Amino acid sequence: IYRPVTISASALQFRNFAKP
Repeated sequence: IYRPVTISASALQFRNFAKP
C-alpha cells in the first residue's frame, strides 16, 4: 500500500528538478 507521503516526496523532487 503506497502512502500519499511517497507521492508527495516524488512531487517535491520533480518540482526541485523542474526549478530553473
